[in-house]
Amino acid sequence: MLEYLEPQWFKKAKALPEKKSGHATEVPEPPTVSESAIDRTVKLYIGGKQSRPDSGYSISVRDTHGKILGEAPLGNRKDIRNAVEAARKASAWGKATTHTRAQVLYYIAENLSQRTDELERRLEALVGRRQAKREVAAAIERIFSYAAWADKYDGAVHSPPLRSISIAMNESIGAVGVICPNELPLLVCFRWFCR
Repeated sequence: MLEYLEPQWFKKAKALPEKKSGHATEVPEPPTVSESAIDRTVKLYIGGKQSRPDSGYSISVRDTHGKILGEAPLGNRKDIRNAVEAARKASAWGKATTHTRAQVLYYIAENLSQRTDELERRLEALVGRRQAKREVAAAIERIFSYAAWADKYDGAVHSPPLRSISIAMNESIGAVGVICPNELPLLVCFRWFCR
């Protein structure tokens, strides 16, 4: 991590001259870091770590007017296999109590609702203002809804308001891969994230 934080020129820099009393010494300007010294490779986030895509390529993400907003890594079969393996190893969410799941989802929904303006601005560049407002509102509402229902499906016997009983038996689906479409990118991803 230090390699990314400490500039190359700092390692080779000369020691600063000692300050003499009464005389002000000028501190030389540090040389600029060349752009090639900084690793700007677009990375994937798999299994809690950043990794370069196996293909080594990235794709441009453009707004509605064609202006480049950024780059996204272009994964291939190996990257997908690594992501699926990491998802299968991550069993903490499936083993968490329903109350814990509900609390995590509430926490996410509350934090996203506080950052609604920022989310709308970022999404507006991709899909337009009107759709961005609707999509952010629907995504946050959906997370609140899933948080409210998270502890209702706990595999226990419930007594609904009718004269009957109901039992909820849950079985995990396993690893689910989601490719977010351009039409509703935020809403689709949150839908699968909350399950």
